[in-house]
Amino acid sequence: MIGRVQQRVLSVLRTGGKMTALQIAQLANVTDPRGHIRSLRKKGYHIKDIWVKSMVWGTRCKLYYLVKED
Repeated sequence: MIGRVQQRVLSVLRTGGKMTALQIAQLANVTDPRGHIRSLRKKGYHIKDIWVKSMVWGTRCKLYYLVKED
């Protein structure tokens, strides 16, 4: 069973696409989605991430996405 906040994070991830933690936070209205993502992973949800480098600033950030199951 997952809580309401985790449900909002999961709902945002289910919309598809790859998103930063900031984007997920804004869409799900949570302060720090990374902890909720960690908990959801422990509960068996297949949330993956990849590191990307910003072409503008040269910094890196993670993009999170939910692996669709068949």
